Amino acid sequence: MTRGFGIQGRRTMTSRRALIGLSVPLLLVAACSGGRSGTGISESVSELVTSQPGGGTAPSSATAPAPTAADPGAATAAAETVVSMIAGNVSSIQLAAARPGSSRASTRTMLATMRGLLRLGSAAHAGTGLDGIMVTVEGADGGTETDPNGNFSLDGGYSGPAVLHFDRAEDGLSALMGVSVPKGGSLSLGNVNLDGTTGKASAESQDLRFDGLVVDAKCAEHQMTSASRADPQGPKYVVDLSSSSLRDSSGRRLGCLQLHEGDGVQVQGLVQTNGSIGDANVVVEDRDQAESTATAAMSRLPHSTPALGIPLPSGP
Repeated sequence: MTRGFGIQGRRTMTSRRALIGLSVPLLLVAACSGGRSGTGISESVSELVTSQPGGGTAPSSATAPAPTAADPGAATAAAETVVSMIAGNVSSIQLAAARPGSSRASTRTMLATMRGLLRLGSAAHAGTGLDGIMVTVEGADGGTETDPNGNFSLDGGYSGPAVLHFDRAEDGLSALMGVSVPKGGSLSLGNVNLDGTTGKASAESQDLRFDGLVVDAKCAEHQMTSASRADPQGPKYVVDLSSSSLRDSSGRRLGCLQLHEGDGVQVQGLVQTNGSIGDANVVVEDRDQAESTATAAMSRLPHSTPALGIPLPSGP
């Protein structure tokens, strides 16, 4: 075995000691700066959550579904394993100008120095690069980084309103966006803009897909309310039927009056500015195939409402 590190090893140890020396003031700056005071950005994200579909109807505390008599606890265990997805692409960025002497500017300076000592050699984004942006869901484990084209994808046990965080340490980029994903569903965010001056993110489009159950229908108002099949007691999502198509699994066009409470539906549409889902394609599943699933799920609802409309026609 060879003893010692040589010249290169001593240089590495010197860099590490310098790094440790810089870490202490960096931690002190981070601890003292806290939050975003003085930037005009709200510390609270409640307004982001409540503005999303299902934001006003989500239960204040988690309530476990009642187990079925045949297999107690099976429904709850199954719901916990269902995965939701949030994907999209960042298309544009606006960076906030660093104020001289600000704690954020000081922090970025220290980070740059530390990276230089470690010879990381990361390229400067200069506010135009779309890669290296960390995307996380508030309160959830894990995260992902955008690729050179700004694409990202997250999955987890998300259910209902959530807050997306977009952060990049190299240029101090930070922005938040409120979204809502039914449990087991997928949300695709098209052309996300990150505005570092306001701390807010927005998407040109939000394409939402999920398997749900009919909870209610207000045919006079052209509205159908549904919940995730994996979380029937969770947030409710309103579909605007006036701009959507309603068909059965064989492709036959249906009317609102033919909807029943507990019908299994596949929903794909665009989230509107008011939080409803419009321009949607709604497929009502065959009752003989979905009856057992729908009955088990609807039995876990806190209350029952009368059936809506008339049965689906049995023939073409």
